[in-house]
Amino acid sequence: MSIKNTSDTEYMLSVERMPNPDTTQGLLLLLTRILSRPYVKSVEIEVGVPLRVTWFKRMSDTLLLAQEDEHPDVVLKNVDMEEYEGDGSPKETLVDALMLIASEGLAPSFIFTGDIPEFKNWLSIPRVVALPKVEGTEYLSFMGIRLLEVPSLPGDCVVLLGSEIAGGKRTDACRALKLVT
Repeated sequence: MSIKNTSDTEYMLSVERMPNPDTTQGLLLLLTRILSRPYVKSVEIEVGVPLRVTWFKRMSDTLLLAQEDEHPDVVLKNVDMEEYEGDGSPKETLVDALMLIASEGLAPSFIFTGDIPEFKNWLSIPRVVALPKVEGTEYLSFMGIRLLEVPSLPGDCVVLLGSEIAGGKRTDACRALKLVT
């Protein structure tokens, strides 16, 4: 079966299988990425079975989803960033910054830091507390926000990124607050 779109590009119906993640968080991230593709007709989910995605595609299209499309340094150069100085402790500063991002209608999507142990120390998180890994990614999870160590940032630097799309890619970030205490 094929359809023609108004620009005279030929699309064909395709059924593709994607591995079913082991965790709910992994599944939600995968679904977000799949549903961001154009012309998805259906996604079938069954426990223990690969996802079945039906969609209209051009011959050159693929559902293979890159983990991320831009290096963190490129994202930081392209996003509107401002310094955010908190009035209280680091925890209060982070919560205030999260609330500011949310009040602007954005979803807190990433935290970039120069050094994960320094980030944990900054927030007084004991060293023995392990931050969970986000399945299938290079991220750790901090309160449901993807946390990434970015070597080009100073060790004590913390940048909170906001996106219009919760769970989106790094390039979806449109706002950044560099936290200062």
